Amino acid sequence: KFWHFLGIVWLLMYLMMFISAIYLRYKKPHHPRLFKIPGKNNAGMWLVAGAGIIGTTVTICVGFLPPDGINVGGHLRYDLLLLGGIFVMSLPPLLSYYRLRKARL
Repeated sequence: KFWHFLGIVWLLMYLMMFISAIYLRYKKPHHPRLFKIPGKNNAGMWLVAGAGIIGTTVTICVGFLPPDGINVGGHLRYDLLLLGGIFVMSLPPLLSYYRLRKARL
């Protein structure tokens, strides 16, 4: 079960990276980058990042299906356990982010 938490948290990080790539393309369009995705009017960025967003979202959703052959005590219990684990594992980076952000102000 622990590996499911890690996998989903890892996928959430990738989901945020794809969303950030689109956001930064519009927020700072002239910032020098190490890579360039071709396409007119950011169509290439939307295609690549959009496929990544869809792929990671589907994979996260599939991760919430309980595995066959293992007694997990019901679908709801399994989902609540995963959500609780994801919440607990996401707390340290979020708390450190807000602490550092508050210190800068």
